[in-house]
Amino acid sequence: MTTFERFLAKVKINRNTECWEWHAALTKTGYAKFGLPGPQGQKTVRGHRYSWEVRYGKIPDDLLVCHRCDNRICVNPSHLFLGTQVDNMHDSTSKGRSVNGDGYGVMDENKVRTILAGTFKGETQDQIASRFGVSRQLIQKILARKKWKYVTT
Repeated sequence: MTTFERFLAKVKINRNTECWEWHAALTKTGYAKFGLPGPQGQKTVRGHRYSWEVRYGKIPDDLLVCHRCDNRICVNPSHLFLGTQVDNMHDSTSKGRSVNGDGYGVMDENKVRTILAGTFKGETQDQIASRFGVSRQLIQKILARKKWKYVTT
C-alpha cells in the first residue's frame, strides 16, 4: 500500500459537505494527524498539509494551509487554501468565527453571561457544551472563571 493509499484509508467523504473527513489520530487542537515514513523513522504531519502537498506541491515556509470549509478534520485539497496568519484571521472574522482574545469563535459575551447566570441549572456541563456547540472543557473553564473572566453577569 502506498503512503497516499494509507492516507485515503483514514478518510470518509461526507456526501453533504464534500469534506474528506479524517477518521484516525487527531492533534490536541483537533486536526488530522498522519505519520509519514522517513529515513530516520516516522514523522508526524497534519493531514490537511499532507493533502495540500500531494495535490499542489510544497508549502512555502511563510504560509499556512487554511480551511475554506472550517472543518478541522477535512483533508479535501479543494477545501484548502494557502494564506498567511493574517489571511487566516481575516477569513475567521469574515465568517463570524473570531471574538476576543480567548480565541473561541463560537462563544460570545452574551452566551458567557447566560452560562454564568446559571440559566441551565440541572444540566451537566456536557449538555451545556452541546447546547452552545463548544467543548465541556470550555464550559468548565468559563464556570471556574479561567476563561472569559472579564465578563460579568
